Amino acid sequence: ELHSAFGCLHRCDYCHVGGFLNIMVNLEEVVERLPELVDENPWLQLYKYDNQTDTIAFEPEYGASELLVDFFSRREHGYLMLYTKSANVDHLLELDHRGHTIVSFSISTTTVADRVEHNTPSTADRIEAASRVQDAGYVPRVRFSPIVPIEGWRDEIQALVEDLLRKVSPDLITIDLLGWMNPATIGEILDVSLIDPRFMAGLRSLFAEGPPGPSYYPSCKHIFPHELRKEVYDFVIDVVRDTDPRVRVSLCNETTQIWDELGPRIGMTPADYVCGCGPTSVPGNPLFPPRAEA
Repeated sequence: ELHSAFGCLHRCDYCHVGGFLNIMVNLEEVVERLPELVDENPWLQLYKYDNQTDTIAFEPEYGASELLVDFFSRREHGYLMLYTKSANVDHLLELDHRGHTIVSFSISTTTVADRVEHNTPSTADRIEAASRVQDAGYVPRVRFSPIVPIEGWRDEIQALVEDLLRKVSPDLITIDLLGWMNPATIGEILDVSLIDPRFMAGLRSLFAEGPPGPSYYPSCKHIFPHELRKEVYDFVIDVVRDTDPRVRVSLCNETTQIWDELGPRIGMTPADYVCGCGPTSVPGNPLFPPRAEA
């Protein structure tokens, strides 16, 4: 991960990143030091920028995209991944990225974008932005992260996948269910009236005797029972496969049990996989379908 700013404008209810912005401006110095970092770590092919903020929202005034895209365009093996919920992509469209920048969009269903992810572009605007960078030759990538299991989540996920894959051909969709809460804090963080009652009941049952399993007490990553998480993941995999079977689906932050059960479905294992920000999850990895040259 590469970082140059901390704090985010989007104000999503579930996010731990605060709204106070600390923005570094010595970007030229960052780029000057990158060759040594990249050369000393040839195993690391993907450089993720930036998951402690959304730098795309500050462009083109900030200037980070132009500097980093240019740097990685001249590297034979290294790839930059811009990580964003923004739809502010105009500044990227004319850059000479030479196929060495991936733009990863975190995209949520319509209700979640409207009611939970405050100050973010709409679902439709993010899909349109992903389509535009794809047309400019970038590799588009998508995260459904976190999936918030609202009432009607099946219908909304179905619509999201169909709308997305009608316009965009991402090399990967990574799926990840809402986490890092507990029964006491979820009501302070989210409007729980939006959540599917089955998932709220499952959360309370899972925590009935205290935090389940290893965790950052008193919260943990996996706040819903295994069966409910698997139900969501199975549904997403089915919808993606029915809509465009060429698109890879991967898991993020999941358990060995989930991998044992779903790994065969997605054609990957914990020892041989691609994911949203994996160190070798770049064009040319044999787990990705072939793409036309940029």
